[in-house]
Parts: sequence; structure tokens; C-alpha cells
Amino acid sequence: MAKKKKKTEVKPLLISLKKCAYIMNMSEPTLDSWLKEKRILVLLDNHSQQCITYDNFKRLANDETKYEKSQPDLIKYLTDRVNWDVEKMKNNVNEMLTKYREYVELLTEYHSEMFNAHFTLNDESPISAAILLFTKIINMCNMFLDSIEKLYNSSILIIRTIDEANTLAQYFIVLQEDEQCKRDLLAWFRYEKSPSPSECREKLSSALAPQAGISPELLEKLYDDVYDIKSKAIHHSYRDCSELLEFDLKDNNVIIKDVSYKSASIYRQFEVVEYFESIINNVLQGFIICFNSLLKDEKKNNLVTLTTGMSFK
Repeated sequence: MAKKKKKTEVKPLLISLKKCAYIMNMSEPTLDSWLKEKRILVLLDNHSQQCITYDNFKRLANDETKYEKSQPDLIKYLTDRVNWDVEKMKNNVNEMLTKYREYVELLTEYHSEMFNAHFTLNDESPISAAILLFTKIINMCNMFLDSIEKLYNSSILIIRTIDEANTLAQYFIVLQEDEQCKRDLLAWFRYEKSPSPSECREKLSSALAPQAGISPELLEKLYDDVYDIKSKAIHHSYRDCSELLEFDLKDNNVIIKDVSYKSASIYRQFEVVEYFESIINNVLQGFIICFNSLLKDEKKNNLVTLTTGMSFK
């Protein structure tokens, strides 16, 4: 007699409070107070992150009173912004862009040496793939820096493509003995076909988690959360589109001051440039992972020193 299969309990899909607040244009304290008013249960996920169920999130997102809640937050943000030192922000942006260009120039120098010493055309090896991918990564880093320097708001679009190319390069190197990775590598060279970024992140999480000192599940969750943030501009989300608008206050009412058909506001530029530190950090770490065995100790130490001096935004 066949054994009855045990029914597995389906866990509810959770969404973090931080993400809820971002999507609904609320500050986290406002959302927290609203959750108490609505008597919605706040749960902890497997990584001790405060969340609510996706069903509850949809309930809140479709509640028209969210606009009454989010409006005071926007007014407070614009009121506080009056006191921001714009000239200091501009100087900080220029300093950060100068620093990032120096990092990219150093990476270009190291990559050029790597290219001349180890790249052969039509060589379908993991190292050749990684070298080619980092050619594009460096190209896109320069593209981002030129674009954001000219204040183009949508320069943030480039960030996810940098991240995807970096992830793919690491996948080809770290998992090069994996049979599926070998097939993916040949497909990349011969058929212009790449494995999905989610597949690469999943396998890299398992392979790199011991080095990071955390569980593969947590590393994959971190990868996915960061990737999701970068995807908003690609998917033309409401929030991303609305960030092309410049708001101002008049008699304590929020009005649209300007539309960014080309240039972003200094506030937006500062935010994007500051965020790019985590991207260039990922690129430097990816370069170390991909070319660790080929880099001389001096160059490796230079890159490690740069990454330890940065933070993740």
C-alpha cells in the first residue's frame, strides 16, 4: 500500500517593512504606526528582518488613506531639504566621482595587463570569458560616470547591467568545474546565450557563503534584495518614473516644480552617486575573485585595500 504523502505547509510570501515604506512613499515610522492602527501582524523572516505578508501589503497598498499618510512625510522631507547644504553636496559629488574614476582607471590598468597576457581570441575558457566581461564592465562604469556627471537622472539604468556582467564573470570562474556551468560557458561563446542572473546568484551563494561566513540562504537573500533595488529603473517602476519630477513647497502644499527631461536634481544626483560606491566595490571584489590566481600580490593588496575602505549603501 502506497504511503500517503505528507502535506507541506505553504509559507506565506513576506515583504520587508523597509520595502513597503519605499513603495508606498512613507517613512518607516509612519508605516509602523499605520500597521498598529490597522492591527496587522509584523513577522520576522528567517533573517530576523521585520516583514508583513504580501497579502497584507496589497491591502495597505490599495488603501486610499495611504495618500493621507504619505503626504505629511513628503512635506517633512521637503521642509528638511531647505536646510541641506547644496554647495557641500555638489563638492561631495565631485569628490566621489573623482575617487571612482581613479578606481576605474586602476582597474583599467590591471585589466589591460591581464588582457595582453592571458586573452586569446576564440579561446572558450572561463578566464577569457571573464576578461571579456570585465572589458564591458569597465566600459559601462565609464559610461555611468560620464552620464551622472552630466546629471542624467536615468544613468542609474546602467547599474544593473554592470552588476549582471560582474555576476556572470564570477559564475564562469567560481563554478568552472560544474557541468552546468561548462554548458553555460559554451552557450555564451557559441550561441549568444547567458544563464539567468538568478541562477548565477543561487550557485554563487552556495559557493561563496563559506568565505563570507554566512549561510548560502542569507547570502542569496542579500544578493536578491540588492538586485531588486537595481531593477526598479529597468522595469520603469512608478517610483523610478516619479523621481524625474522635482517637488517644492508652497503654503505647505506639495507642487511640481520641474520635470527632469535631461538633468536630475542635485538631491537625486547625490543619492545615485553615493549608491555607486557599493557598485564599484562589487566590481573590485569581482575582479579579485575572477583573477585571484593571476594577480600579483601587490595589485591584489591594492584592490583589497580599496574594497575594505568602502561601505555598502
